[in-house]
Amino acid sequence: MADAAPSDPIIQLEQDHRMALSLVGTVRRETGDVRRDALRQLVKELSVHAAVEEIAVYPAIRRAFSTGDEWVDADLADHQAMKEILVRLDGADPDDPNVTTDVEALGTAVEAHVTEEEVQLTELRGRLSPQLFTEIAEAAEKARATAPTRPHPNAPSGGVGATVAGGAASLVDKARDALRRD
Repeated sequence: MADAAPSDPIIQLEQDHRMALSLVGTVRRETGDVRRDALRQLVKELSVHAAVEEIAVYPAIRRAFSTGDEWVDADLADHQAMKEILVRLDGADPDDPNVTTDVEALGTAVEAHVTEEEVQLTELRGRLSPQLFTEIAEAAEKARATAPTRPHPNAPSGGVGATVAGGAASLVDKARDALRRD
């Protein structure tokens, strides 16, 4: 039996963007358990999404464009700023006024990042050979399966270091997620 073709990583990333924006909206307008659950899901979704981009997509952008290093470095700076906010939000009391401030800052950052990145992803799609597209898709699926579910702003954000640190962090995060009771 042949393996199924990997899913389209660009569509998956765009769906991640829609999910993150929706979760930011939910956290902004809801209270109580709904807000807490959306906040937790937002931390998880953005943590996984960042890992997938850093491990599977950003190396391709660096190779595909003469300005790829500049794009990726700017995107990594965005990720770093968001991870620092996510660390504060992870496990925070959703009723804490600082959470509202951090969610507003995160929402603004996510909106700007999505706008810029979706242009990059569209341009990337146009430059990928079928073989490279498949390689990115496979790498993205592997990264998604092993990505940390919490932010790790001090971990490497690219290359082998990100893969190794992300895998170790993922094990710890998933254990913490399983033990979390609220």
